[in-house]
Parts: sequence; C-alpha cells; structure tokens
Amino acid sequence: DPVTRRCTMVDDLMRDQRDEHIALPLPNGRVLLAGGQRRTDSKTHNRSDIFDLTAGTFVPGPSLPTDCQDTQVIALGDGLTLILGGESDDGPGGKPDVILDQIVVFDSATIRFTSIGRMKIPRDDFAACRLKDGRILVAGGLTRNDIPTLSAELITIHRNTGR
Repeated sequence: DPVTRRCTMVDDLMRDQRDEHIALPLPNGRVLLAGGQRRTDSKTHNRSDIFDLTAGTFVPGPSLPTDCQDTQVIALGDGLTLILGGESDDGPGGKPDVILDQIVVFDSATIRFTSIGRMKIPRDDFAACRLKDGRILVAGGLTRNDIPTLSAELITIHRNTGR
C-alpha cells in the first residue's frame, strides 16, 4: 500500500511460486506475472497469473510462447512491452540451460503475447534499452554455454508488422 507504506499478505496464491519472472502492469490496475523459475522443481515455465489487487486474487493468464526466466523487458508505449532473450532451464540434473534469442511483444489491451522475431545472438544477463529513435539496443551478456559476448545489436520494431 503506497499510502501506508506497508505490505500485506494476500490469502490467494499463484499457481507457481516463481522467481526471475516478468511482472507487467495492466491498464486496469492488475498485474501480470509470467514465466520464471518454479520453486518446486527449479524448471522454467511459460505460464502466467494475473493479480487483481482489489480482490486480492490471482487468475490464470496467457502462456508465453516459450518457457523463460531472466528476460529483459522494455516498455514500447501504447500498452506494448517487448520481452527479449533470457534462458530456459530444466532444473537440477536436467539438460543444460538454453539461452534464448526470442523477441516477444505483450499487448496489455488484449492480454496477449506474440512472438515477432529473433535476436541475431541468443543472450542472457544482457543490457537492453530503448533509444530516442525507438530502436532497441541490446548489448553484452552471456551466450550458449555461458560464454560472454562483447557484441551488440539494434532491433527495430515496426508497428503491426513485427520486427
């Protein structure tokens, strides 16, 4: 509560306890929590939950195109948010982590994720920012097998046509 500056526990629970997930505000004051790593088995997933602050409840939301954690999120304006890269993890003893090259747009008006392309290099733990001209700069990070990269790329988003 920003007025009292206190946190209050809610009785309802998300379907998955998660960390390294996406949290996106929705226009109606609700919040979408998506992806991340489950606490129960340390695997990443693509499920989402929508938290309604007024009711203090969670309801299932849309699925991401792929399971992921540790992505970069950039607000594009007009209720659109860009979700870039990250990693997919099978948990302890599973397959090696997969570093992602995904470019996904979330539309808060339709509550929908749409895959719109791929980065040239899969990246995790990288920097991303929106430039004044609207392009997205992504730089550095880790690639497959956790190898650092000094590369950068520019991504141009074309409205209504994808990448």
